[in-house]
Amino acid sequence: MILWQNALLSIIGSSIAGIGFNEIAAHGVAMREREQVLSSALSYARSVGRPLLVIGTPEGRHACGDVTLDLRPLVLQECPKSGFIGSLYELDRYFQKKEFGASTIMHVLEHLDDPPLALEKALIVSDRVYFAGPPQNAILAGWLYPGHIAMGWWRQFKNGFKCTLCNADLPYLSEIIQCEGCGTVLDFQP
Repeated sequence: MILWQNALLSIIGSSIAGIGFNEIAAHGVAMREREQVLSSALSYARSVGRPLLVIGTPEGRHACGDVTLDLRPLVLQECPKSGFIGSLYELDRYFQKKEFGASTIMHVLEHLDDPPLALEKALIVSDRVYFAGPPQNAILAGWLYPGHIAMGWWRQFKNGFKCTLCNADLPYLSEIIQCEGCGTVLDFQP
């Protein structure tokens, strides 16, 4: 009997350790994705000579943009030169059409009631919208985090946001998207 109980405890302990290692790896993936998204968005914004809008308080995980928007006043502390308190759903009230070369939405979409509307609003004020969110395999930080109300939408969006010809991940949204994998030009209708 004790041997069976020890075996069961060993399996449970291994599973918990596996989840922990998975979460650590997922965090590393998320941090690299933030850096890549911000770098790509900044590069594009500079190439067209317009500012970068960062949506989501950095919280030490990524840099501020030329304008950094969040609902929380923390954005004013973290980005004192560029912080802006406001709603993603009201971007077109705050900013002019295509005012920004690019915007990034960093780990925000999975928290929203209406992520597609948020993407539409971001496309009004910027040429391209780059985005980052929890990795699909992040169990604790992704699926079990209480503020993540749109994880099902996020998973479907990430899985479906691929080139129809070569299946490469598409790095941004815009009215016209060119796949970086095969060069195919794709139309996006919000």
